[in-house]
Amino acid sequence: MNTVRRFALSVLMMLAPSVAISEDIDLFASGLASGAAADSLPNILFVLDNTSNWSRQSQKWPDDTQGQSEVRAIDATLKRLLQQGKDANVGLIEFTTAGNANQDGGYVRFDMQQLGGVDSRLFSVLEQIDQGINDPDEKRNANSSYGSLASDVYAYLAGSAQSFLGEGTPIALADATGYEATYSIFDSPLTESDICSDTHVIFICNTDSNGPEVDSAENSARLASLYAELGEAPSKAFAGEAGEGILMQEYELVRNQSEAIEPIGYTQISYKNAKQCTKQVNGNSEESQLIQAYCQAKGDCACSDTDSDQGLFAVTPTSARDDFKAIPNQFIDGVDFNLDDWTKFLHELGVPVVVEGAGDAPDTTVRVPVTTYTVDVYNAQPNAEQSALMHSAAEQGGGYRQSATSQVELEQALSRILGDIIDINTSYAAVTLPLSATNRAQAENKVFVGMFRPASQRKPRWLGNLKQYQLAKFDGQIELADVNYDRAINPQTGFAQSCATSFWTTDTSRATKAVGVSGPYFSDLGLEPSPVSECLEEFRGERSVLSDSPDGPFVEKGGAAQQIRGQVSGTRKSARRVLTQSGSGLVAASGTDFAGSAVDATTLYAYLVGEEAGLKGGDLKLPAIEVSGETVYVENPALSVEEREPFEGLRPTIHGDIVHSRPLTITYGPIDQTDLTKGSDFRIFYGANDGLFRALDPTTGQEDWAFIAREHLDGVSRLYANTPTVDYFGLDESLSTEIDASPKRYFFDGSTGSYTQYDSDNELLTGWIYPTMRRGGRQIFAFDVSPTAGPGIPPDEPQYMWKIGCPDLESDDGCTDGFSSMGQTWSTPVAGLIKADTSGSLGVATDPILVFGGGWDDCLDVDEAALSPSSCAKGNRLFVLNARTGELLEEYETEAPVVAEVSGLDIDNDGFLDFVYAADAAGNLYRLNFARVETLSDPYAESLERPDWYLSHIAASSKPTIRFFNKPTIGSIQNRVVVAIGSGDRERPLKQNYPYVESVSNRFYALIDEPYEELSEALDLDSTSGERSMLDAGQGLADGISLIDQYRGWYLDLPDQGEQVVNPAAIGGGFVFFNSFQPEGGTKGLCSDLGKSKSYQVPLFRPQNVEGVEFGQGVPIPPIIVTVKLDSGEPSCTGPQCGEGEIPDEIVTVCIGCEGFDPIEITPASNGAVREAYRAENIDRL
Repeated sequence: MNTVRRFALSVLMMLAPSVAISEDIDLFASGLASGAAADSLPNILFVLDNTSNWSRQSQKWPDDTQGQSEVRAIDATLKRLLQQGKDANVGLIEFTTAGNANQDGGYVRFDMQQLGGVDSRLFSVLEQIDQGINDPDEKRNANSSYGSLASDVYAYLAGSAQSFLGEGTPIALADATGYEATYSIFDSPLTESDICSDTHVIFICNTDSNGPEVDSAENSARLASLYAELGEAPSKAFAGEAGEGILMQEYELVRNQSEAIEPIGYTQISYKNAKQCTKQVNGNSEESQLIQAYCQAKGDCACSDTDSDQGLFAVTPTSARDDFKAIPNQFIDGVDFNLDDWTKFLHELGVPVVVEGAGDAPDTTVRVPVTTYTVDVYNAQPNAEQSALMHSAAEQGGGYRQSATSQVELEQALSRILGDIIDINTSYAAVTLPLSATNRAQAENKVFVGMFRPASQRKPRWLGNLKQYQLAKFDGQIELADVNYDRAINPQTGFAQSCATSFWTTDTSRATKAVGVSGPYFSDLGLEPSPVSECLEEFRGERSVLSDSPDGPFVEKGGAAQQIRGQVSGTRKSARRVLTQSGSGLVAASGTDFAGSAVDATTLYAYLVGEEAGLKGGDLKLPAIEVSGETVYVENPALSVEEREPFEGLRPTIHGDIVHSRPLTITYGPIDQTDLTKGSDFRIFYGANDGLFRALDPTTGQEDWAFIAREHLDGVSRLYANTPTVDYFGLDESLSTEIDASPKRYFFDGSTGSYTQYDSDNELLTGWIYPTMRRGGRQIFAFDVSPTAGPGIPPDEPQYMWKIGCPDLESDDGCTDGFSSMGQTWSTPVAGLIKADTSGSLGVATDPILVFGGGWDDCLDVDEAALSPSSCAKGNRLFVLNARTGELLEEYETEAPVVAEVSGLDIDNDGFLDFVYAADAAGNLYRLNFARVETLSDPYAESLERPDWYLSHIAASSKPTIRFFNKPTIGSIQNRVVVAIGSGDRERPLKQNYPYVESVSNRFYALIDEPYEELSEALDLDSTSGERSMLDAGQGLADGISLIDQYRGWYLDLPDQGEQVVNPAAIGGGFVFFNSFQPEGGTKGLCSDLGKSKSYQVPLFRPQNVEGVEFGQGVPIPPIIVTVKLDSGEPSCTGPQCGEGEIPDEIVTVCIGCEGFDPIEITPASNGAVREAYRAENIDRL
C-alpha cells in the first residue's frame, strides 16, 4: 500500500545561528544551497490558447497576430532567461485541433524538458507555430471551453488518460515523448529527480469578444471524481450543477476616447502604407528616440495617413483603447466555468507522483502542488467575463493575472512571472522539555518544538509555530509521538509524519466561512504553499485535508498558532494581552505606539494583535522592459493587495518564525499538591520574529501575554507591508539594489536565560528571565515572572526589571553606561549565586550574578577563512552583572568576540557558582574564576571576593581557521573539568562559503582543564608534542594508558570538505555526543538541498577515530540529554484514532538531537541534580 505524504519542504530541525551578508538562513533561502533540490529546476508548463481568434484581425493587434506575438514573447523571455545563466524545465500544451468539434481537450506540443539541455527543441517548435499560425492544424475553433484544456493539464502532470483518449490530437504536431501510450495516455514529466522543484502553469489565453465558453457536465464530473478519490468535497458548484460557483472579481468597461489622443510625432523612415507602419513602428530601432521610447515601452502605437505621399505617417498611441478594470468588492458567479475550479484543485490538492521506495520500503505517493499564472491577451475587443475568469483562475491557483495588449507587454508579463518562480520553503526547530515539579532531576514527558517556514519570493513575513509532542515506545524503542500515540516523525525522511497531530491542535474541517456557511479553515485563504494534508483518508477520517488537524509537517497548522488565532472576544476582536515598555513599567500596547509610522498607526496595531491581515507585498520594484540592453525597474503595482482574512478569529499568519529562539520552560510547582501525579504547572517563554516575546500556557497552548520592545516597533510596518523583500547572500548586488531588497529583520531571536528559586514544596518563589535578540539587537531585557498571587501560581503578566545594551544596531548612541562594547546579544545569560558580595551600588550582598559574552560583531560577517581579531570592535568581552538590578559588576576583555553561551560549574556541589567557561570566535577558551581549588582532591572551593575574581586564558587553537561559536559543554571529575567543544562557522552553511570553498579542516576538542594549576600560557589545542599535550583521537589511545594522567585532552578531525560542528555537544553515559553539518549531499528525504547531518558518539576517556553516521539533511538540532519520567499520570489515549505507541511507567535518559528527532536511549542514566542557581534553561544539566 502506498503511503501519501504532502510534498512541501517543512523540516523539523534547528538551525544554529544567523544581512546580504552570509547567515545560516541562506541554506534554504538564498537559492545557492547545494544538493538535489538546488540542482533541480523549476517546472514550467506553458498552456497556450490556440483558438482561432489568436490569428484574427478583429483585435487590431499591433504586431502581426496575437498567436505570433505570444510564441515570440515566450521565445524571447526564455532565451533571456538562459542568457542570465538561469534554467528551467519547460513544456507546452495546446488545445487539440484534430477530431470533431466536441473533442476540445489538450495535447502535448512539447514534452517538458530542461530548457538549456543539448537536445531541447522548444525554440524550433515555437518557430514552427509562428510560421504556421494560420494552418488549420495550428488553431482550434473559437468556442472551446477552458475546463477541458485544464483537465488535460492535470492529466499530463499526473500521467493519466487524455480526454477522448487523444482522438483530437494532431499527430503530426504532438510530442510523442509526452505519452505513455501514443496520444491516449500521458507520461507525467514529474519524476523523483525533479519533484523537488516547484511546478507552475502559465496559461496564455486569447480573448473572444463573446467571452469564455461554458464548460460541460462531463468536465465537471471528471473534476468531482478527483475530489471524491481523495475523500474531499468541493466547496463550490461546478458547471451544470445547482448552487453557487466560485465568485469572480467583476470587471467594468472603460471606453476609449481616441479622438482626444494627440500624435506622438511623425515617422522618420518611409513605410508603404499606414497598415505597414502600424505593424512595424512598434519596436523599430531606426525611429526617433521619442517614438522608440513610447512605442517600444508600450507596444501599442498606430499610424494615420498624414503625409502619406512621402511614406511618413503620424504616430498615435492606442493605449486608451477599450479596456476593463476591476470593480472593488463586486463579484459575479462563475459557476458556468471550471477553469478556476481546476486551478484551485491543482494548487490546493496537487497532482500525484509515485516515488519508488528503496529496498523493501513502500512506494510513496507525493502530491505536488501546482501554481497557476494567467496572461489575459486582448487589444481592441476585451471581454469582462474573460478577464474575470482569468483573474479567478490565477487567484485560485495561487498565482496572479497579467494582461497584455502587445508583444512587448507579453514579454513584460512573462518576465515578471518567471522572475517570481523561485524560493524554497522549509522549517527548523529547537527542542525543550520542562522539569518536573516533584523531581527536579527529571523532565516531564512534554517535548516542545519551535519552528518556522520561509516565505516565498523572498518576502519578509515568515510563518512560525510552537508545537508539543511526547516520548513513547514503539516496539520497545523510544520515539517521538503525537497526541494520539502515533509516530510523529517519518523515519524515512526525518520530517513530521503527514498524519501526525501535535498537542493543542483541533479539527477545523467545519470552520465558519460566512454566516450559515462552514468549510475547512485553510480553504480559500490563499496561503503559499497551500497546506493540504497528505494523510490518507483511512487515517484522517472525516477531517479535511485543509483542516488544522492533522497538522503534520505544516508550520502554520495547529499548535500554538491555532490557539492564538482563537484568542478573540467576538468574531475578530483580539483578546490577547500585548505589552510594551513605558518608563520603568509595562503597559498595554496600542495604536499610539506606532504614531509617526508611514503606515496608519491603528492599522499596524490591529495587524500586530491579529485583527487585520497584512498585504501580499513582494519586491518594491519589478523589471519592466529592456531598453538598450538594460532592464528598467518600475514600482510594483500589486503591493497594496490585501491578504485574505478568515471570517472568524485572528489572521492565519498570526505566529511569526522561531528561527533561533530556543523555548525556555519554568516550572511553578505541582498542579495539585494533594495529587502529585497530575504533573507540574509551568510556562513556556520564547521570542519570534513577528516582533513578540511570548509566555505560553502549555495546558491550552494559548498566550498568557506577549511583549514588544519599543526598539522593535519600527519593524512591524515591514511585516505588515510584506516588503521590502529579503536580501540574501548570493542575490545579485545590482538586482538587490534595483528591487530595494534589505536584510531580514529579527526581533527577540535569541534564547532566554533564567534565574529561579523554589521553596520546600517545590513551588516557585522567584523567577527572572533574560531574553536576548541575536541579530535583532544589542540589548538584554530582564522580566520578573515570579508568582504574585502566591507560591507556584503563574502571574497574569510580567514585571519589568531592567534592560542594558544599545538601542541601535549600527551606532553607540543611547548605550547603557559601560556597554558600548556590547555586540548583538547572541550569548544566552547564565545566572547563579556566588558566596562573594554582589551588591554593587544598588543591590544586596546575596543577589545572584548574571554572566554572558559580549556577542556578535560585524567582523564575523566577512566570508573569509582567517579571522583578524583586531578588526572586531564589539563583543570581545565577558560581562558580569547583578542579576536583579542589571548593574555592571565586572567586565573582562577577550581576544575575540564571545558569541556563544557560557557554561557555569559548581565544582563542589554546594549550590554556589565557582567557575564559568567561555569560548571566543578565534578559537580561545577561558575560565572565569569566582573561587579557587588548591589540589585535585580538594573537597571545597574557596570563594573569592569580587576584587579577586579573574579570567584565565586556558587554551587556544593555533589554527587560524578555527572558530568557536558554540557553548562549551562541561563535566567535572574530582577537580578536573572536561571542556568539550567543536569548531565551525554556522553562519556559513553554503558550499559557496569559505568553509567549503577553502576546505577548512574543523575539529572537535575535549580539553581537560585543571583549575588548581594555573598555566603560564594558554595550552595549544592542536599540539601533540611535549609533556601532557593533546591526543590525536585518530591515532587512538594505547592500551594501558590513562587519558587523564597522560594527556590534557584530545581532538578529532572532521574528515569531509566543509564539515563543521554547528551546535553544542552533550555528555552522558561515558560518551560525548556531537553533530556535524556539511553543505553538500544528504540521503534523507526526497529532496536534499539542505546538506547533510552526521552524528558522532566518542568515548570520552578512550577516544578513537569514530566515523560520523549520516542521519539527515540540513543543520541538525542541538543535542540535549535529559532524564524523563514517561508516564505523566495523564489519561492515556483511548479510541480508534490511537496509534501503536505505549507510554509505560518508566524513567529513561535519552538524547534528543543526537540523531535528529530520533531519541537515543543512554545508559547508565544520569543521576546528577540540576542546580537551579546557574542554569540557562531548565533542561540543562551540569
